[in-house]
Amino acid sequence: MSPRASARNAFGNSGATVYNALQSIGKGGESALASVANFFNPGSYYISNKEHWYDFPMYFDVSNASQNPDTNVLQWTWNGGHNQQWYVLPTDSGYAEIVNRNSGQCLSIYGNSAGPAPLVQYPCFGGANQQWYYTGGTSNLGGTTGKLWSRSNGLVADVAGESASPGAWIDVWYSTGHNNQYFTFTNAIG
Repeated sequence: MSPRASARNAFGNSGATVYNALQSIGKGGESALASVANFFNPGSYYISNKEHWYDFPMYFDVSNASQNPDTNVLQWTWNGGHNQQWYVLPTDSGYAEIVNRNSGQCLSIYGNSAGPAPLVQYPCFGGANQQWYYTGGTSNLGGTTGKLWSRSNGLVADVAGESASPGAWIDVWYSTGHNNQYFTFTNAIG
């Protein structure tokens, strides 16, 4: 069993947070932790798409609350489940892993693709396809809104096809500036 899995088993969901925070301090030093710590708290978040603020919000959701690797991340209406909650855990150089609360797996680019590809959950291993840089500020909805940039290919998280439908895939795509590429992080309660 990996140290990350041991931490999760021993401490529940907070184990992943503790383990990754300690790893970040060891790898990147205090500056790496500070770059993300000022932006995010140690709790979990809902990640919603800007496109749907005024209709009905859609949230990053691991399909069917699966705990299987390579399960698609899609947009779905809020249900309060742990499969819709995400931890933001600093790595180094201002990047972070985004870890699903239900599975303890990282938001990842499928197959480590160099081009556009769907986002999935996959066991965290520190790869560049699991590291994200967030550019954003405060939204008028009380959250933090911006783009998620992939460390591995420089593409951004994107709702496929600018879809407004529940079940649409979240993928990475070239930055266009359209609302389907802006996401709001809101503190999850519970």
